[in-house]
Amino acid sequence: MSSSGMTRQWLILGVTLLLIGGFIGWDLYAGRSTTNAREREWLAHQARVIDENLRRQLTATDHGLNSIRDDLPFLKKQKDSTVLINRRLKAMTNTMPGVRTLFVFDADATVTASNREELIGLNFRQRDYYQTARQGGNPAILYLSP
Repeated sequence: MSSSGMTRQWLILGVTLLLIGGFIGWDLYAGRSTTNAREREWLAHQARVIDENLRRQLTATDHGLNSIRDDLPFLKKQKDSTVLINRRLKAMTNTMPGVRTLFVFDADATVTASNREELIGLNFRQRDYYQTARQGGNPAILYLSP
């Protein structure tokens, strides 16, 4: 075989390998792009689901806290007010997913009622959640701590 024939075979082999490599590269890139788009769509869907779920939970928590706040004056006038308030707080935490503890502070941040009896009498004046609510000062707003 002559050297020009050998060069021609190497050239054909090189072009063939280049075409095959290009096709494989294009296929990998297209697959990656498809997977990337599908995963982004899935993550966006999951974010919407979490957003809706969290919005419902926060709305339910807000309604529950407003209900407790509105009922406190009536409950405090009752004979067994502390027992009734603690019971109400325990019932609320049992029905609100994501809420483990509810308590009522006095003006000095001392717990006067709670669904967890061990917290009654403790003072939380230095806690961030108390400071945030105290500084905000608007009882119509649901304050959340980190």
